[in-house]
Amino acid sequence: MKIVFLSPIRHLASIPFAMESIQAFADREYRVDVITSSALELKYKPNHLKIRVITYPDNKGLFDYLFISFFKKVYLYQKHNSYDIVIGMSQKGLIAATLLMFRKPVIYFNDELWTGYEGRKWYKKIYNRVWKCIEQFCNRRVTFSVNQDNLRADLLAKINKIPRESIILLPNSFSGKASRKESSYLQKKFHIPEKSNTLLSIGAIPVNSGYLELAEEAKKWPEEFRLVFHMRHPVSPQKYSYAYRTLESADNKHVYASVSPVSYEILVDIVASSKIGLALYGNRNSRDLNALFIGYSSGKVNLYLKLGIPVIAQDFPGFKWIEESGAGICVSEYTEVFGAAKDIMANYNFYSENALKTFKERLSFDCSFEIIENKVRRISTNKNLKRRVK
Repeated sequence: MKIVFLSPIRHLASIPFAMESIQAFADREYRVDVITSSALELKYKPNHLKIRVITYPDNKGLFDYLFISFFKKVYLYQKHNSYDIVIGMSQKGLIAATLLMFRKPVIYFNDELWTGYEGRKWYKKIYNRVWKCIEQFCNRRVTFSVNQDNLRADLLAKINKIPRESIILLPNSFSGKASRKESSYLQKKFHIPEKSNTLLSIGAIPVNSGYLELAEEAKKWPEEFRLVFHMRHPVSPQKYSYAYRTLESADNKHVYASVSPVSYEILVDIVASSKIGLALYGNRNSRDLNALFIGYSSGKVNLYLKLGIPVIAQDFPGFKWIEESGAGICVSEYTEVFGAAKDIMANYNFYSENALKTFKERLSFDCSFEIIENKVRRISTNKNLKRRVK
């Protein structure tokens, strides 16, 4: 059976549930094509013979915002390749799958919740609204959709006006079992004392998240506490001013910054060498559903918990489960982070054990993917039966 993933998003390689699904299908003897951007933030080099990556030219120009090169590449490939299943990753991937892959079973891998009313300027609102209307039209025509948790699935069903039962859940997690791992990666890289209580933030540094202010505050923390930032790529001071200033504030005594793409194996070593994981996003308005109901879609939180690292997260409705499960503490402001860190360190084994338990019970990629793969097999079986009848 041959599957194609249509993914025009530049951060594809840093989305665990997408990468793991591609690998899992290949491991189960499916042939998988991935059509994606030539300007990926992290280069994607699959280590499986059954995975083929096809890129379209993405020059970040005006026409790239209309995804013309992407739609053209998809159209040309569907003319010369026969696929059994089409998976549309993200909004534009869904649209290409539905409108260009004629009469093929389509699965929608939804990664972001958009209402279509995002954007401050009038032309951005029109742009987002038009794409949202097309997404809603296409989502009603797929075989089924994939989302990360019940809260987000309920919202997707309501926003896109699709049946809730047509959505299957798949956490944004890496495959494998939850377990602790011994690592001193950060300690060796930055010459941090082995017994330090290291707070780690991996991934993006959102505007007004509180990280910049936290970095300044961390310079006054007691000697045993350290703060480390790790980002997957360098940031432009013009485009990402807040993140750039946050990283520049590192003094290599109390606050440290690492800006370089690393493999998953090294990322695991980085996280495993920390004591507490951070997931701050700052205050968001009531329309920012994607952040407020982030839930099981946070790849960083899921990786922290997989390795038994307790979490300090923003007190969004989508993160309530972190405190409820005893896997960490939620805070509303950066000023509460140090107090939360002291509370976690005072009862570390309790929080660490609950982190592992929470991953096993709620965030396992492997258990959830089996449901999707079984559904895909049934689709294939039904197609073959129809061919025989004809």
